[in-house]
Amino acid sequence: MQTLDSPIANTAFPKPAQAGFTLIELMVVLAVAIIIGAIGVPSMYQLIASNRLSTYTNELVGGINLARSEAIKRGQRVVLCKSSDGVDCDANAQWSDGWIIFEDRNGTRSTVNNGEVIRIHGPVSDAVTITFTGFTNNDLIEFNALGRPTTLNGTFSVQDNNGSVVGRNIIISTSGRLRTEYASDNS
Repeated sequence: MQTLDSPIANTAFPKPAQAGFTLIELMVVLAVAIIIGAIGVPSMYQLIASNRLSTYTNELVGGINLARSEAIKRGQRVVLCKSSDGVDCDANAQWSDGWIIFEDRNGTRSTVNNGEVIRIHGPVSDAVTITFTGFTNNDLIEFNALGRPTTLNGTFSVQDNNGSVVGRNIIISTSGRLRTEYASDNS
């Protein structure tokens, strides 16, 4: 007579192999994943938003520096102005709608029957707002042949619309030189 412990019995009716996870193991893994996600997702959003602000700040700094250097190189006024269509200055547009840089040979601050359009920048992300304050005219910056703004100094502010990331400021001095800084908590 065969018993269950005999070798013949074990081959005829093998024990099923264990497979899968227990409910407790699955709950522990899910809890750890949720905790890591809760920590990581906000940090990732802040990293992306911070990089977005840095990118648009650098693009604007590059545009301002280009306008200034082209004014010196050409010996002509060069204008950087906000533009929603990329064709001409638009006082009703926002800086976030885009901007253009052009040579202003006839002093009209318009691209119509004027000098060459040097660069066109399209709209920025909907998550970013760019404002400009301080100049007599908040719609444009005009550099003379010496590379100086034709009006007083001013500040561009590049802000995240969600407010979770500290914005950037671009300060333009009366000599035309730039400096950037993080916006204060009060701005």
